[in-house]
Amino acid sequence: MSSFRRSFSPSPSPSKRPCPSLKAGKPASKPPPSTSALSLNTELQNLSRNKRGHAALQLYNQNFSTVDSHHSSIVLNALIRSGLISESFTFLKQIEKRHLESTEAYTIIIKGLIHSGDLKLAYAYFQKMLLSKKTKPSTRTLNTILRGCLWSSGGGVSGILDNVWFKYYGEKDGSSYEYYVECLSNALRIEASFKGINEFCEKIGWGNNWSCVDFSKGVEENGESFVSCLLNVARGMSLLGEGREGIEKVIEKAREGIYAIQVLGEKEEIGEKKKMVGGKRGRNTTDERIESNRLFRSHKLSSITTEINFLHQRLQTSSWTKKMLKGEMRRRLFVFSGGATTDHVKRGVKGDEEVFSNLKGLGSHILPSQNFYPSLLTDNKINFNVVFPSSNLDTPLNLELGSGTGSWICNQAKKNYRENYVSVEMRTSRVSRTFSHSCLLGIQNLCCISDSATTFLNHRNDDNFNNIYVNHPEPPNQDGGESSDASHMLNEGCLELIWRRLKVGGRFILISDNLQYTQVLTRSIGSLIFNRKLNFTNDSTVVIGSENLRVGESIKSKGSISLDLLKGIPSKSLGYEEGGESYFDGLWKTGAGSHSSRDERYILCLKKCEIREEVEEKKTVKKLGEKSGGGGKKNKKKSAAKQAKRNAKRLAQKGEGDVLESNPKPKGKEEGEGGLSTKDLIKRERKLKRRAERRAEAAKEKKDGEDKE
Repeated sequence: MSSFRRSFSPSPSPSKRPCPSLKAGKPASKPPPSTSALSLNTELQNLSRNKRGHAALQLYNQNFSTVDSHHSSIVLNALIRSGLISESFTFLKQIEKRHLESTEAYTIIIKGLIHSGDLKLAYAYFQKMLLSKKTKPSTRTLNTILRGCLWSSGGGVSGILDNVWFKYYGEKDGSSYEYYVECLSNALRIEASFKGINEFCEKIGWGNNWSCVDFSKGVEENGESFVSCLLNVARGMSLLGEGREGIEKVIEKAREGIYAIQVLGEKEEIGEKKKMVGGKRGRNTTDERIESNRLFRSHKLSSITTEINFLHQRLQTSSWTKKMLKGEMRRRLFVFSGGATTDHVKRGVKGDEEVFSNLKGLGSHILPSQNFYPSLLTDNKINFNVVFPSSNLDTPLNLELGSGTGSWICNQAKKNYRENYVSVEMRTSRVSRTFSHSCLLGIQNLCCISDSATTFLNHRNDDNFNNIYVNHPEPPNQDGGESSDASHMLNEGCLELIWRRLKVGGRFILISDNLQYTQVLTRSIGSLIFNRKLNFTNDSTVVIGSENLRVGESIKSKGSISLDLLKGIPSKSLGYEEGGESYFDGLWKTGAGSHSSRDERYILCLKKCEIREEVEEKKTVKKLGEKSGGGGKKNKKKSAAKQAKRNAKRLAQKGEGDVLESNPKPKGKEEGEGGLSTKDLIKRERKLKRRAERRAEAAKEKKDGEDKE
């Protein structure tokens, strides 16, 4: 206990630290890095921040003789952020040969594996670090793999979570306990969640009982993590529908903590070098980072307060029970995968047993395996007619890709109860929150799915949707530009699948707060239309000039294709109901977003058309152009002798008319005695051609008549 308390205490000031060079038998400390090393460090960090992995690797190789382990870790991070997982492993082997590996490097590899959906291999690297003397896992390593457990799914997640937590003997901070308790609460392991909270309280000197914490002495840096733990437990208890008094007790304690943070807690002023705990925000104490951290914490506390109030309200009015939970989990919750944000791991289409195995990760002791409904899946694809049994063929079916925590789609489904909604989100923790809110709100017309957008559209579904929504997609880099190696959800393959899964006349609606990224996507769609891989047009039903909507600009692509980029606030004509603020809307209102607009929204609203119509239209235009002499292909000027030879050959093949000379020799305008001029030959060829066409039409009509008889 005492050793842990020391880990939370501030490190001694530099004046009190013993100087290594004065100790007997200890070598002198390393000299400070050179100016060139610091300059290289800055360049590599900028490339990593912009997700330009290949450029970072090239710069590293150009300075191969002067790089150190820190430079190596930055390049590795750049490759991981760019989604270049294979290149990352190749680079890791190179730095291991040069003995430049470090705890930070292995932590970055674990992060990359988690983002590619391979939690088991990430855990194997974590075990390797536990056995190593040089690269022992740090607090950041622990938090990275705990986030992986939080985002991932499957029956093995629970075992990995417990092994990681109990085998790690290093420092644990507030974020560590926050991730751990949320994992347990999502799995509905309420008793274990309370044990984790009590351990947290004991380690920071608040006693060993969460219900007896006295906030009057101050909340310090860990107050938000403590309140977040209580919120997660309250959500899990509410979903189980048991222990009303216990839920009220947890909610009341959480409200006490929120009040203490807002009123009694120490306020961080810009420029005050105060210790931050948890994650990379705690490693950088510049004025800009402190201000960013303050805004982020303010938004986080606001979100916690909103959900605590929501749970308290539902506690007073809801009649939710554990029995109801079982039925809704069987019908409206599908967990195929979780956590992956890159295409490194190729996931196959899973069958019924694998789907249920993954489902157990959210509530391992709630559903008996023999009661899972295989009728919900047909050839491993979701049958929405069974998921929504009260619907008919005319009931609109709407889809949101990248639903996050589900605040927007829950609001839509609640207000439009005559329509059906499907939410698709990769990270299981977010799907769990969406499903929990829909249950507590009594929503029956929402199906929650944990899967990647591309996999769901390509393998999990055969239905066609009336509307497909994408709210605030994450760009490849923060400024939304194209100079990045990173992949993103709305790549060309995903856009084609979106078009394919829409009904004819259905709408694709995209909302973003990043102008540059929206322009990039619009040009990408225009290029796909030009190449006839899909076909969208501007939706004429959207009311422009009212409801705070206007045409911001018309973005033109090849072939005179023009798509309108709207600006304003999403409204009723786009199918957006009031309320249901997204995570990013709330984040930007606090001022935490530095790369996007706080007020303006950039909107694409496109209607699906068939490609066939566009192809036929192009052919018609081409024929008209050829007849009129404009727009068609220009005839190449040919000599009279060669033209006459071609005409004679055509007539000989048809076997009609007189046989002309096979190799006529032009003699000016006249051919000589008894010969024909070039002009007469052309007239005769045209006449014979028209005669042949009339004969062919007559023969066809005669044959059609015989077939009818």
